[in-house]
Amino acid sequence: MRRASHIFAVFALVATTAGCTRAGRSDETKALGAHNATPTPSTPSAPSAPSIPPTLALPPPTGSPPPCAGLDKTACALRGGCVLDQPQAGAYVCRPAKNACEAAVRHADIIGTDVPGVTTSDASSAAATCAKTPGCRVAGGKCACTCAVFGSCDCSCGGGFLPRCVPSSEASALEGYPKPR
Repeated sequence: MRRASHIFAVFALVATTAGCTRAGRSDETKALGAHNATPTPSTPSAPSAPSIPPTLALPPPTGSPPPCAGLDKTACALRGGCVLDQPQAGAYVCRPAKNACEAAVRHADIIGTDVPGVTTSDASSAAATCAKTPGCRVAGGKCACTCAVFGSCDCSCGGGFLPRCVPSSEASALEGYPKPR
């Protein structure tokens, strides 16, 4: 009976210290009063890597494609942190936001209701958020014909930069047209 209580005590000790750093085997046996127990050598186990919550994980290493690469025009504009850029007339490239202004609001919300899924409320809120972001303003949009980019319509004017939230210092560059191909 006495031996059974010692076995129970060992299991209880192991169960309560399973998540903690374990003391050496000889310390455990002394605590249990097992004077004649011979300690068995233990091999140190490799420490396990801590689990990092997804929200705190680091961005992918340089060289891997950003999360914006390969998205179509609508998906790009709707993804937070991505911008549908126009490197030249008629060409659209999805890229990650490059400054705090572009990251402040979703590009689709700045473009407006011609993007599927964007409401008038979303567009108004995004414009206000951009204006409240220090050093930022909405620029572009002059003759952009956003309905032709995201759907189908007949515009008498088109080809201008899509509106977006940019640093005030870059706003004038978006008032014209992208370079022709």
